[in-house]
Amino acid sequence: MGPTVLDVSFLTGLPPFGPMFDIFISIDVPFLKDMKTSGSYASYGNFLRSEARLEDAVSNREFFAYLLYTLCKMIFCNNGKKIMLEFAPLAYSLSNGEKFDLASYFLSYVYKIGSDSQSKPLMYNTGGPLWFLQLWILAYFPVFKVAISEPVNVYRDKFRILASKPLSLVGYLQYFFNMREDKEEAEFRHFTDWSIGPS
Repeated sequence: MGPTVLDVSFLTGLPPFGPMFDIFISIDVPFLKDMKTSGSYASYGNFLRSEARLEDAVSNREFFAYLLYTLCKMIFCNNGKKIMLEFAPLAYSLSNGEKFDLASYFLSYVYKIGSDSQSKPLMYNTGGPLWFLQLWILAYFPVFKVAISEPVNVYRDKFRILASKPLSLVGYLQYFFNMREDKEEAEFRHFTDWSIGPS
């Protein structure tokens, strides 16, 4: 059992249709060389401050910088808390109004992070969109709902902090062992009473 493109589309709103983004394509981002993206300038706050302009209309460069910041910090959640240039081609294409199957692209990244996590211990500061895996698990198994009833409006670290007290390995095994095999069809519609995450 694992997350599907449909799950991604429902939980994140990312579109599940259109062409796939080619991660190997060579895209020349005209203003990237003029941006400060290394050293301390690569941190989220410094990058945003160096690219923000408070006058006139939003420029193409500003819009690109905003999308790159959003992809790195809010969606793919780089654990280094800095701008990752690997997302620059995607941000540039999106800033030009191109449409992609972002749900599949995101899901492939989720599986990549899952694969990477098998070779090292899962730590609190592990990077990647682990917030999505937690939302997905809670969608299918609401018995593991968050311990605090306040609405979760921010993904990533805050959502993981609010997670309910985990069961022991034996507890999880017992839960799955005791699941009924004669569930009604309605019990598989896991998004009908969804109350976790941003509206």
